[in-house]
Amino acid sequence: MEGRNLKHLNTCNRLSNYSAKETPCCSCIELKEMMAGMMTEQKKLQEQLSKLQTTTEQQNKIIVEMLAEHKLQLQTLNKSQKNVTSLSSKFPLKSEEDLQKVESEICDSNEEKYISAVKYLIDGSAIKNLERIFSREICVMYNTDGICGKKCLKNFKRIYKIVIAAISDYSPNSEKEFRAALQVVKKRHFRVVCSQNKNKN
Repeated sequence: MEGRNLKHLNTCNRLSNYSAKETPCCSCIELKEMMAGMMTEQKKLQEQLSKLQTTTEQQNKIIVEMLAEHKLQLQTLNKSQKNVTSLSSKFPLKSEEDLQKVESEICDSNEEKYISAVKYLIDGSAIKNLERIFSREICVMYNTDGICGKKCLKNFKRIYKIVIAAISDYSPNSEKEFRAALQVVKKRHFRVVCSQNKNKN
């Protein structure tokens, strides 16, 4: 009888050990679930970091391209400003020789540069700043059509063209503006002459 009970006890112990090995406890289950959750979060974090890295690389590429384009624009602008400054130094035209010289220098390849230079000098108002292009003496000696005993500026076709083009940048009627500007310069001249004559008297 005693031997039978011992055998049953051993059998129960073996079953107990088997159950302990095959069936995890609640803490183990919770730990396993927690680790699985951490692994999932880690995977998500890695994916987010990967996306962020890709986005950063793309943004850096865009920034580099923008900087390169900006640098090119600055170089072009600097070159353009140098051209304008260089051509601006040819003005104002003070004599018929100056008119003839610049007329011969203007061509299809540099016409736009001359227009830019004249725009820069006129600065949005031929009436105020025409004497930056033509000296007062030239403005008195010439008019657009060569009437009333004056010489004709239209004979200098390329000069006339670039001046009209520059004025048309801001004025809807560039020829009218040019004529008005010439008249203003003439009036300035005659006011000075009258003032000088009064002082002599």
